[in-house]
Parts: sequence; C-alpha cells; structure tokens
Amino acid sequence: MQKILTTLLLTQFYFLSFGQHEFWGTVSNGGDYGHGYIFKTDSVGGNLEVIHHFDSIHGKNPSELLVADNNKIYGTTAYGGQLAGNTIYSGGTLYEYDLSTNTFKVLQDFGPGNQTVPGTYPFGDGMRSLTLVSNARIYGQVRHGILATGNIFSCDLSTGMVSLALSVPSFQGEATNSTQGNRLNDALYKSSDGYLYGTTFANSQCPVTHPYHGTIIRIDPVTNAFSTRYLNPCSAVDGYKYLSGFTEYNGRLYSVSPTGGSANMGVIYAFQTSTNTYVKKHDFTGGVGGGYPKPMLQAANGQFYGLAGVGGIPEPNLPSGGGILYAFDPLTDQFVKKLDFLLQTGSYLEVGPHPFSIINGFEGKLYGVTRNGVFSYDPISNLTHPESRFPVGIGWGVPESPSLTAVCRKPAYIPFEAMNETRCAGTDFSFVLELGNNTESFVWKHNGVVDAAQIGTTLSFENLTSSDAGSWVAELTNLCGTTVTPVITLAVVDHAPATIVQEDATLYSTIAATYQWIDCDQDMAPVAGATSSTFIPAHNGQFAVITTNNGCQDTSVCFLVDNLGLEQTGSKGSISVYPNPVTTTLHIVSDVPVLSLQVMNTSGQTILKGESDVLNVSELQSGTYFLLIKTEFGEWYQWFVK
Repeated sequence: MQKILTTLLLTQFYFLSFGQHEFWGTVSNGGDYGHGYIFKTDSVGGNLEVIHHFDSIHGKNPSELLVADNNKIYGTTAYGGQLAGNTIYSGGTLYEYDLSTNTFKVLQDFGPGNQTVPGTYPFGDGMRSLTLVSNARIYGQVRHGILATGNIFSCDLSTGMVSLALSVPSFQGEATNSTQGNRLNDALYKSSDGYLYGTTFANSQCPVTHPYHGTIIRIDPVTNAFSTRYLNPCSAVDGYKYLSGFTEYNGRLYSVSPTGGSANMGVIYAFQTSTNTYVKKHDFTGGVGGGYPKPMLQAANGQFYGLAGVGGIPEPNLPSGGGILYAFDPLTDQFVKKLDFLLQTGSYLEVGPHPFSIINGFEGKLYGVTRNGVFSYDPISNLTHPESRFPVGIGWGVPESPSLTAVCRKPAYIPFEAMNETRCAGTDFSFVLELGNNTESFVWKHNGVVDAAQIGTTLSFENLTSSDAGSWVAELTNLCGTTVTPVITLAVVDHAPATIVQEDATLYSTIAATYQWIDCDQDMAPVAGATSSTFIPAHNGQFAVITTNNGCQDTSVCFLVDNLGLEQTGSKGSISVYPNPVTTTLHIVSDVPVLSLQVMNTSGQTILKGESDVLNVSELQSGTYFLLIKTEFGEWYQWFVK
C-alpha cells in the first residue's frame, strides 16, 4: 500500500520572549501615528516594549486595559474608528488584544452610524473604562444624544458581539428644572455582593441648585436594573463628583472624590452597601498634604495606597508640588503621606512628578507610571525606583495619561485557524504547533480526553485509522492558567485496499468508485482504456490496479500474469491484426487456422463475435476493445482501438 505524507507546518516564525508575569499599559499620545500606543514590560517593570501603535482608523487615545480570564486584554479608545460608507465612525472603539496569539482586533466602532449601541466617546486617556461582569461579559459606556446620556454596552467575550445593556436614567434639574442627562464617572466596580457599583457626575438631593454633585449607583448584572443608592446632600464639604475605583473592606466600598472636602482638594470616603451610608474618612488639604486624589488599592500588607496628582513638597520649578503617594489604614482610618514625587534635576531617567496610576506588583511591591515611565515602590523601604522609560520618538511628544495593568499571562502560541482535515485511512498526518517560551506543560486532547501517546509539540499519526478521527486540541499550562488552541477536526476516510484476483484470462479488482490498470513492467504506465473493475491483459507480465473511493486512492501490489497466448507461438505460427486503430474492417492474419473471434469491451462484456479472418467493427462505438482469437493451438489476445 502506498502512503501519502501530509505535514501542515506553520511557517510564520517570530521571536516570542514572554514571561508569565508582565505589566501592560497604554499611553494616550505618541507612537508611530501620534495617537497613542500599548506597551508591555517584564514582571519588575523593565524592558519596556511598544506592542501596538494606534493609527486613528482603529482608534486613538486609549483607556486603561482590562485583563479577562480568556487570556485577552480589552480596552477602549476615546476617539477614532473606521469608515462605514459615508458615515465616519469617529466616536471611539472597543478592542481586544489576544495574549495567546499576539493579535489586535477592533470589536466595535462607535459613532453616528452605529445603530446597535448609539453613542460616542467611551472613556480613554488612561481612564478605567471596562468592567469584567462575568467570565464571558464586560460592560463599558458611551455618551449618547444631546444630553450625553451614558449608554452602557455589553460585550460577549465568547463571540465578540456588542449590545446595549441599559442607559443611565436622566433626571430633572438645573435652573429650568428640565430633563438632564447623566452618565458614569468611570468604570463600574463588581462587588463581593454580586452587584455592580458606580458613580455619576450629575444629580443630587437638590438637582436644581446643585445638579452636578453626583451619586453612587448600583446595577444588578442579572436584570440590568439600575438604582440610585446615594445622592449627594447638596454639600461639597464631604466631597462630591465621586470616583468609583472602589477598594472593598469589611462590607464597605472605599474610594475618593477629587473635589470637595474642607479644602476643596478632595476626600477619601467609605460607602456601606448594606445601609447605603456614606462617611467621609479623610480631607486632602492641598500643599504638602496633596490634593486631587486618585482611587486606591489594597496592598499585600492590608494597607490602602493611593496617589494625589498635586501637592507635596514644592520645588523651585514646581512650586505646587509634583504629587504624593499616601497610605490609608481602613481599620483605624489613619492617613499617612509616604513620599513626594519630585522634579529633582528634571532628568527623564528619574521617576518624575505627577503620577497617574499605581497597582499591585507580583512580589510585594507597587508599580506605577509618570510621564517619564514605569516606577516601583517598596512599602517596606518606602522608596521608589525608575524601572523603564517611555520611548521618545520624533513627534511623539511628552507621554500623556499613561496607565498600567498587571497581567498574569497564560501560555502563548503562534496563531492558526481552526482546521477541518480529511485524510485517507492508511496515510500519515502531522501538525506542528509552535509555542511561546512561557509554557510549562502541555497535552493533546482527543475528543476531550488526554492522549498520552501524543507527547511532542507535533500532532503526528502514521497509518491513520478511524479511531484517530475526531477533535484534537492542545492544552498549554503555566502558573497563570491554561490556554486551549483552536480545534483540529480530523476525518479519516476508510478505503478497502486494492487487491487483484485472476479467473482464466481476466483480472478482477476489489470494488471501488474508479479504476485504472497499470503495467508494472512499463514503469507503472496506465493501460489505455483499462478503467473498469475487470481487466484482460493483452500479454503476459505484471499488472496492478489503482482504485479510488471518496477521494482516497490505493494501488495494489503488482500481479504476475503468465498463462496468456499460444504456449508455443514460435513453433505454431504467428498472428497479427490490422489496421489498429480501425474504422470499419479489422483483418486478422494467422499462420494457424482461426476457429473463432470474440470482441469484448473494457468491462469484459462480449459485444461482437466472428469466425473468419475479417471482422466488421463499423457498428462499434469509439473506444478501446479486446480481441480474443481462438485457434487449434490455443488463444491469442490483442487490444485494438476503434
């Protein structure tokens, strides 16, 4: 049996140097097109590398990134987008970046032509914009209509489909006591009680006189029911225009308002979800005490840490200060300024002033970004250190609104599409999977069950059988989780081996859809016209048959035929037939008496008989025929063509 070896080898090679723990982030300007970029660093903030440049067509001014459980990161851009006919989708985008395959894809263009999710301008410029509602769903917001109402959209991560989930309710307010739009201040927060909490920039207990003090709201992710849990009580002294970057502790949600308080420099507040109770915890005083705070995080030591964008120690070239890093103990409500961000010499290689965000790292440190780049903060030593600098290119400008996100990266591989392969039984098949260097272990699964026989990165089969058919995937694992490759669906077509049996002068093949007899003694050359299941050789020799079924082909072993013709032809005369090809009359010249003539088609059917040395074949259709001549000394065979 002949075998066909088919190897599907991915030839797209490029260097993959991804660890498992990384930081990913965005900058809202600069890059090759001046519209921002996505970058990544290693697990300690070093080796910064730009991964994707925003080109406006696919969005510009990106938000903070969101990591989902499917090993993809998601983000929005405040502006940019595709053209659709004569309508410009210039109202921002929702996109994904696949960490397994290193591919960027826009999921939704927002703008006037979008009828699915009306609205424009999702959060960008390094802001938190998306919320992971469940393993397979995220929420975000766009602004819609003349009231700039917040339309909250939902994205199904399993399909990439985007739909409108709900709209933030309007309210009656301002001096005219008329309908006013409202929207979220930033991304929603998924609480331990299962609800989504957020804040709005408008409405209050006295919406006519104080329409823009804000509220704290709740959304049921199951029903999308919206409820206002707390309305600002018409006062700025306890903070207003609340932010919703919550940190949760003991049934309370902690965050900040960047304005209001005793010095109108912002406050830290706590919101008790069970009683809808709001309590101010700390007033920012400005100056060396900092002001305009950003949301906090809870570090490994249980303390909350946060940033204030202004204030701190004044410097000659920065009299209002470069911002502070502070700690807040939710158990004792104690606030401590930990350090000042300084301009110092103004060197680009320093940490720099005006921090934008701070997050937990992987080894107990905190990491953040300034316009200079990524820095680390050690809570034990209370020291910051510059880890990597943002690239400076011609026309890139000073980096604006950078953000940072911690990523525990599941295994990566060179991408390929799901495959449906049909192969013949008895052939070979192999597929080479190219892995990144962050895979600790992997297995091949056949119809959901681990196949211990497949132990390498090559899915390989010799002599395929029907038991090999089905779905095959590779599961790649590291400490961050498991990546599952696209499915390789393998169909194996059974095909009976081609065999030959002989009866008298006729060779018979096993049943198949098509046949082609070949002459093994003539370099396996096809025998003209011999395309049926039976075959009568014109001479002794070795012959084989090629059969096909359902696209699968097999060639039999060569079969020896040695009992044809006149056994003593040399001593009993010779026979010839002419003309060949023939039109009307076929002549037989023989040195021995001819007893009978028999003409058969390629299927072995007798279609004409005769007894003289002249045979009228004018009624035969064009084709190849077999002539059997019987003499006193035996039989003689000859092919002829009409």
